[in-house]
Amino acid sequence: MPHSRVQLVVTGDDFGYCPRRNRGIVDCFLHGAISNVSLLVNAAFAKDAAELAKRHNIPIGLHANLSEGLPICEKLQKGSSLLNQDGFFHGKMGFRKMLQEMQLNMSEVEQELTAQVELFQELTGHLPHHMDGHQHVHVLPEVRDIFARVLSSHQIKFTRVPIELGLHGCSWVEPHLKDFYLQVEKDSLNSVEVFIKHDIRWPDAYIGLTTMGKNMSVSRLKNALQCSMDTILRREIRADATAPSLIGTPLQPRCVTMELMVHPGYPSLPEEGGCGEGPDDFSQSPERLHEFHTLNSSELLEFYKKKNLQICAFKDLYKPPFSLLKSVSLNSRDISGSTVLEAYPPISCEPPNLTEIAQCCGASIGEERFTDLDFANNPVIFAVSRKALIRALETLRSLSVLDKNQDPGLLGTAISSVSVCGESVDLVDKFTYLGSDIHVSEDSSYEICRWIEGAWGSHEVAGKGCVALMLSLQKDKGPSC
Repeated sequence: MPHSRVQLVVTGDDFGYCPRRNRGIVDCFLHGAISNVSLLVNAAFAKDAAELAKRHNIPIGLHANLSEGLPICEKLQKGSSLLNQDGFFHGKMGFRKMLQEMQLNMSEVEQELTAQVELFQELTGHLPHHMDGHQHVHVLPEVRDIFARVLSSHQIKFTRVPIELGLHGCSWVEPHLKDFYLQVEKDSLNSVEVFIKHDIRWPDAYIGLTTMGKNMSVSRLKNALQCSMDTILRREIRADATAPSLIGTPLQPRCVTMELMVHPGYPSLPEEGGCGEGPDDFSQSPERLHEFHTLNSSELLEFYKKKNLQICAFKDLYKPPFSLLKSVSLNSRDISGSTVLEAYPPISCEPPNLTEIAQCCGASIGEERFTDLDFANNPVIFAVSRKALIRALETLRSLSVLDKNQDPGLLGTAISSVSVCGESVDLVDKFTYLGSDIHVSEDSSYEICRWIEGAWGSHEVAGKGCVALMLSLQKDKGPSC
């Protein structure tokens, strides 16, 4: 397999919030602990932050803010659905509540995002190298569409998609935070198709929800990074094994990309900084200093070197031709008893693989996470878009209705005997599977078609571009095991 280059973007969020946060972020950059910053243009010290970025040549992007402080757009400052009765944004949860109640004017969202991009360009002298959302507002319903349109119109190619491998298995995250993170993950999954449509890219893996503040430690960061690299490596191995038969030439080395979101700095002082309402508890917390020390630890920096991680910025990321996402070809093969249909080839900044997310959850004991919990007894369809999913289902349908005069292959082969660990297993006409009686009289075509039709129904209900459907295909007279 060709050797893959691994690029890690370590992004310091909330640049511009206050002098102490600014100084801490710059110190992290100068020490090699972060490689990229995200600027809050409506923050009290955004102009100072932009000057610091110029002075130290710090790669900088836009941390679009719709939830904290004052708007940038002058028209909206006079009155807007985005503001509460005091003239400030509604807050992290308040914004979500107003959105859920359909109280927000999406044209005002677009005006504010556009105004923030324009101010960023005025402060820094260039467009953002990337753009994400403060408190993850950019992946929320409706907002994601406006956000993607603004990025596309300004030719901003990179964003953040906060889907973190292993989130479900992290026992150290407090329940109320975990509930919020899981909702962020759900919103992010629903944003994938929108971002693809607008040619917006993001790194292969994201880390930062489960390692924020007091939950950050060197061991957890190392485990999270290793888990992400292992998952992407497995994906590459699978793709590399099938590439020659599809395109006739070996795969070229691919660049694996990851983002680590962090919030380091020296804690804000009361009454100094913020986005118009003063600094919040998050910025004044000693957890900002805890992150600062953890990220600057020699153990973590040595880990980067040992694993050959190239610490870089969004502007340095490998940019594959986006046509690769749009011109996928289907490839089927057998892995551990499962037939897998998936889009090929894999690319940097591709949509998340839901099965790999599940595998990486694994089991956690203390700070150790055990992954590679492989299981496979059902065919699975992976699709990066609705179009690819339809093609996969059509392929599966054609396989299930083979002419009886043709070689039936996998789906029509009758089982004459079964041996497990040297012992004979009885063959039966029916058995119970997941609470249902499975009864196959002649062949499996009826059962296969029934599951395919169920998959079509699920597809129509889901209506999403990133789908993993489990289709149980029973062979003739399967063993009772």
